[in-house]
Amino acid sequence: MAGVQSNLVTKVLLYIDRHLDDDLSLEILAARFGYSAFHFHRLFRAQTAETLQDYIRRIRLERSAKWLITQRPYAITDMAYLNGYGSNAAFTKAFARHYGISPLVFRQRSLGRFSKIIWSHSNPGQAQDPSQRYFRFGINKLPSYDMDQNIKAAELPALTLASIMNIGMQNLGAAYGRLLSWAGQQGLLTPDMKAVTVFHDSPKVTHPAQVRQSAGIVIDDKLVLGPEVTKLVLPAGLYVIGSFEITMEEFESTWTNLFVWLNQNGFATREGLVYEIHHNDYRTHPEQHFIVEMRIPVVKR
Repeated sequence: MAGVQSNLVTKVLLYIDRHLDDDLSLEILAARFGYSAFHFHRLFRAQTAETLQDYIRRIRLERSAKWLITQRPYAITDMAYLNGYGSNAAFTKAFARHYGISPLVFRQRSLGRFSKIIWSHSNPGQAQDPSQRYFRFGINKLPSYDMDQNIKAAELPALTLASIMNIGMQNLGAAYGRLLSWAGQQGLLTPDMKAVTVFHDSPKVTHPAQVRQSAGIVIDDKLVLGPEVTKLVLPAGLYVIGSFEITMEEFESTWTNLFVWLNQNGFATREGLVYEIHHNDYRTHPEQHFIVEMRIPVVKR
């Protein structure tokens, strides 16, 4: 499990996300970030537990899986081309090697509600990670209760964070520990400070050991950051926003119903990062409740 990432590797991962359709060769990325190809390769692999090209190949396949789950209007042949494969057959073989099923079967199983991925590289008998609770794509059943009073859609301004990225579902606390230690040194631990958890991947398409999450705090966009943390800008745009007071056990059903609500109210997810804003420290709440705002980037259908 990779764990907390350095500022440099975080910047590399965010750059790759923004340039998935570009040439992302080792030589080009190493030069961009000021390293020799040899040292860049060693640094990247040491922190992510993957080679650069294995990582890029996986992220592109996972992007295709998201398109399939959300029923984006891409033919399999188009996905092969967009992901740099020379033929439909080569793409299908790579996809099946990663997920255990072909893209066509994956899309068919995703109709209505996608329930399970066959992880070809999981450990046999591995227990499901209890924190696999966040993203629910393609759900079209009605929510179990009326959520209208808690949810709205609104245009939001950009949000600037000081952040530390973590790879692996289990280690986000370590990233928050480092971030808050840094924030304390900068005098940023004020009563109105807002913690933000950003989800770069969905456990529905990414193995739990490889899911990227960022621990963040809202900052002034003019604040100059040192080498310990990364500036992460969550873009302005249309979001579905849910405001809730919930227990830890209710996060899964709340996220699920938030996706249900947007599907039932004429919205579709768009490219962008899903995130939570935490408005309290649950440990100081008399019932240990989380006061949280969940935000999903959307477009109007």
